[in-house]
Amino acid sequence: MSPHESLQSASGLRPMSAFVVVGAVVLAVAVWVVRLACGDAEQPLRVRAERGELPAYSIAAQDGQAIARFVPRFDLELSPRSLWQAHTPRRIAEALARVLGGTSSADQLLHALLPDMDAAGEIRVEAWKLSPLQTQRLHDWIDSGAGTERGPLGGLRLEPGQAGYRLVWQPEVLLGEEQRHAHGVTQAWRWARRIADGLYACCSGGPLDSALVPEGQARTHRDEVWRALLPTAFARPLRGIAPDLVLPLRQELEAQGVASWQMRVAYARDRVYPAGEHELFGNWGYLQPTDPKSAPRAGLEQLCDRLLCDPRYAVLERRPEEYRWIDDRPVRGARANGYLGYTSASQPPVVRTTLDLSLQRFLGAQLQDTLATHQAAVVMGIVLDVHSGAILALDSAEAYPLQPFAPVYHVFTTGSTFKIVTMAVALEEGVVTPETRFDVGQGEYRVRYPDGHASGRVIREAEGALTGTDTAARFFAYSVNAALAQIALRVDDVRFHSYLERLGYGRPPHSGLGPERAGNLPPTPWSYAYTHASLGFGHELSTTLWRHAEALASVLRGGEYRPSSLLSQVEQGAQQLRVPEVEPTRIFSARTCETVRDMMRLGAHEGTGREVRAAFVDSLSAALGQAPDEASFDLGTKTGTAQKVPSELCVHVEMGARARWEREGLPATKARLDALDSLEKPHARCYTCSICVFGRAPNSERELMVLVVVDEPRGKERYGSRVAGPAAQRVLAEALGLTHNGSAPELEIAPGFGALSLADVAPRGGAR
Repeated sequence: MSPHESLQSASGLRPMSAFVVVGAVVLAVAVWVVRLACGDAEQPLRVRAERGELPAYSIAAQDGQAIARFVPRFDLELSPRSLWQAHTPRRIAEALARVLGGTSSADQLLHALLPDMDAAGEIRVEAWKLSPLQTQRLHDWIDSGAGTERGPLGGLRLEPGQAGYRLVWQPEVLLGEEQRHAHGVTQAWRWARRIADGLYACCSGGPLDSALVPEGQARTHRDEVWRALLPTAFARPLRGIAPDLVLPLRQELEAQGVASWQMRVAYARDRVYPAGEHELFGNWGYLQPTDPKSAPRAGLEQLCDRLLCDPRYAVLERRPEEYRWIDDRPVRGARANGYLGYTSASQPPVVRTTLDLSLQRFLGAQLQDTLATHQAAVVMGIVLDVHSGAILALDSAEAYPLQPFAPVYHVFTTGSTFKIVTMAVALEEGVVTPETRFDVGQGEYRVRYPDGHASGRVIREAEGALTGTDTAARFFAYSVNAALAQIALRVDDVRFHSYLERLGYGRPPHSGLGPERAGNLPPTPWSYAYTHASLGFGHELSTTLWRHAEALASVLRGGEYRPSSLLSQVEQGAQQLRVPEVEPTRIFSARTCETVRDMMRLGAHEGTGREVRAAFVDSLSAALGQAPDEASFDLGTKTGTAQKVPSELCVHVEMGARARWEREGLPATKARLDALDSLEKPHARCYTCSICVFGRAPNSERELMVLVVVDEPRGKERYGSRVAGPAAQRVLAEALGLTHNGSAPELEIAPGFGALSLADVAPRGGAR
């Protein structure tokens, strides 16, 4: 047998032939298995998609003018720890500067890309408290050139401090190309890894040779080192990049090999307020410090957000923009174009409000003027459509802008404007008529109990008030407290309380605009000579502007309570969804309310509102070009001047102290608040002045109501007609279209003829 024959297998084949046959069989089996797998299992899905944020609503005024909306924005975002473990700071900064074309220099970008770096280009490592041993190890390691023995490291030094030494480094120098090339390293990521491994070893006492540390542990150690070297985990060095620079920046980042998790051009958006920012509008912000995204906060923003969460608006299309591509990475050759498609976002819904922005600005200006003229603490105003309850304007001005939105948060004593409610309750209960006569004394009236004996309570009137005996209607028109106290005492306290409850007193406004307060509605039983009598003329009762306006409008409306509203409808394209109105609740009869309205007209003709009416007629005459026909328009007033009791805390004192505490970082403790009672008031007597005015312009059926409240004026005037009245009259004239920015419209005059637009005076928003 030859040597070759001894190598033959038992099958008679030579060994190499046997291997070929076995390999062919294995390959055939593998192909067969793969074919079966392809038939039974899906292939990996390589389609990828990137979605933007859901389109957010816009807010508009009643005429469609934008109040709030989002505008797109592009930002440069980065993770400093990820980026600088793989890239060179100066090189990246110069590359970005070239693309930006001079809008930012390389030095400016360098500091923006390294947010922890100071003006000298250094970062002090505060996270490490170095022991003497650690300090020595670091010193030796720096001198050894990170173990390369090619000279000391530049951009890294030890600095003496109060508790030993600390590490100070210069990212541009330490991570620069010159530094790493001098120490025999060409790649940025290798050099950053060597730095991190060496620093950890020096501080922990571990081996300087990273090869002796398991890779998993080494990664953990490096992360710990970079957290200390670069405390800022996320930065936005460029905000609001011009759209034409977005593509060149992305291309430059790709050319530099920057991964998306290291730095990217990200789509963002800004919430803008074209009509100007305002407390009523609210804002977007972070509700909690840990929140990753901003959300609506307070004001109309919060109100609209909650509205759109209602299931009835689920029909609105809410589709984010989406970019789709195939994520394939070929082994050889260039990557094929993987673009599949782009779907634009759905149109943002628009929430249309009831606000008239021009009137809103005018109201704000009038309140600011009133605040300054009368040195008040808080001034508030509201303009309502009487029939619908729609709010056309709502604002406040404050000497101490500390509290939330005042019209729904600041509580005040209602004063004589509450007499509208008192009279409506008494008329509805049938205990009084406009002709019922009362005796109010000669400026002082002692309350008497039902059995006729006198109490210890004496009610005093303002100077010039009606005295003696007269009718309920005239005492109302002249705002005589003693008469309204007697009228209120004719109504059982439980019955009276039930009316006030149904009108919303004692409850917060439920406006949805943010923090609110309820005010105070005294529980029954009421003290006859004090609480019950005082409530008749608006004392011992406090509420917010919003809640009081709703109650007064209910009487002017004909007795139906309807919550005030700021939102009218939601629109998306051709789709319009009305914001549902709350069914009104009848509180008073229409006959009762018309009687109260007649008393308010009497108050405007000859009572406490006569100066307001005279100014309104002047505005109307200027708008018409001639004196108006008395039957062509309507106007009614109720003024209020509430003198606060001596024990009531002065608003100027309280809010001034709170402002001082906030500046000094002191909490408003109970002890501090109690101590305010002993402080001297800045004025002898504290007042709350107010006025409610309703009006209708000629040739219009639309009726508007204005309520202005001035809390604690310190000027020479203290009556509601003279403190709150001028602003209310001017706002009503503006709202009815009699003036434009406070001035009468210019009329076209033709020779031999009068004004051409005599019949065209109409309120804002058109006639209903």
